[in-house]
Amino acid sequence: MNPDFGIFYQKLYVCAKNNINTILIPIVEVNNIKSGFYYLTALLTKLITLKYIEFSGLPQINNEMTEKAAKAIKKGLVNFHQAKGQFESISFSNISTRQSGQDLSEYLFNYLSQTESLTSLRFNRADILIHGNAMKSLSNILVNLKDVQ
Repeated sequence: MNPDFGIFYQKLYVCAKNNINTILIPIVEVNNIKSGFYYLTALLTKLITLKYIEFSGLPQINNEMTEKAAKAIKKGLVNFHQAKGQFESISFSNISTRQSGQDLSEYLFNYLSQTESLTSLRFNRADILIHGNAMKSLSNILVNLKDVQ
């Protein structure tokens, strides 16, 4: 195991034991490990106490959401749901799919159809809804989420 991941897991353990419920996750590829975005899966898998989450690109760099990042998020959200985690708020900020033109809704929105406690879904400077059927997919899910504001 990469020594950095040992430290990362220790920090996740401390956060989980202290019932951390809010987090901002920067979407940046970690270049010194093969997976690049595994930290997203690990974080969502380990921190099932989370209620409020924001996925965000960083303002000073390219904020392109890649399919690889979206797959890591999807896997983490599946694990989060299987561990009985429930978000109340999900935000996507400063994220683009403009360069790839990919519809990432399959990866990012499937979790929404399984949640019962979501009350807030936000998109701020995020164009992830403009490609393919992303908006249609999200609309179909939102119809069934009675508590979303």
